[in-house]
Formats: sequence, C-alpha cells, structure tokens
Amino acid sequence: MKKQVSCNNCGNLLELHQGTKFVACNNCQAQLEVVKTDNSLFTKNRKSSKRQSSIAENRRSSEDSFAEIYEAIDMLDQKWNNQFVVKGASPDRNVKFDTFMGIFVIIFGIACTIMAALMAPMLVFLGIIFIIGGTWGMLNLSDRRSKYLKAKKKYEEERAALKNKLNH
Repeated sequence: MKKQVSCNNCGNLLELHQGTKFVACNNCQAQLEVVKTDNSLFTKNRKSSKRQSSIAENRRSSEDSFAEIYEAIDMLDQKWNNQFVVKGASPDRNVKFDTFMGIFVIIFGIACTIMAALMAPMLVFLGIIFIIGGTWGMLNLSDRRSKYLKAKKKYEEERAALKNKLNH
C-alpha cells in the first residue's frame, strides 16, 4: 500500500511504499527520514552526524555500519522507484507492442503514399506524415530505452556495491 507525504524541505508530494524509513525528495534531493506516529506521517530532514575523531570512527560497531548500508540501499531503491516505477517512465513495459505499432504506422504511411500517388497526388503528404511519425516514434522509443537501460545498469551497480559492503 502506498502513502503520500510532503517533503519537509520543499513541500513536494512524495509517494511511499509501506515500511519506507528514508526517502530522497525527487524535487529538491533532500535526504529525509519518514516519521510515523499514531495519528500522522511526516518527513524530517536527516541530520548529518559529525564524526569527532578517527578513533571514534574506528570504534563504531558493525551493527551501525550495517544499518547505514541498509539505509543507503533503502534510499537508492526509493530513488529508483520514484524515478521509474511511480512515474511509469519505464520503457520496458511494452517494448514489443510499441515496436509493432511503430512498424505498423510506417507501413500504413507507405501504403497511403502509394495509393495517394496513384489516385490523389495531393494526399501524398498524408502518407509522408505517417511515415515521419512512425519513424520518430521508433527513434524516440530507442532513445528512451537506452537511457532507461543506462540508468538501470548504474542503479544495479550501486546496489551491488552496497551489498558487497555487507559481505565484507
């Protein structure tokens, strides 16, 4: 179940999955903690902890280190979900259908152009418009997909690096 909460920094409305403890605002990039009380749900800016010395840093328990890594993984997952899943920006959903429709529109445009050339030469531009539209749609799909795959690869690499820290 998803819930909505406002960013404490800029007021942007954020969608949260149940159990989310930390979130990054997709508008102002603020790092926020999700606070749930009996009657309300709100965010507050995360305070950056200042390490007073290298000795204190070396004495941190492994539990704290694991908690920070899990927190970083949660923040990374939340950013990914806000960027692609919640907004529906994932071009992975209907690649075959979108490709089929692009090819169909191009073929329809070619057929219209040929028929118009034979029957009504003034309507040749109508077929050309379909050809241009289908070609543009195919190129746009390819561009969106390559950007999505690049972002997905980066997300997976960052997540794997964080998971590796847990194993070491």
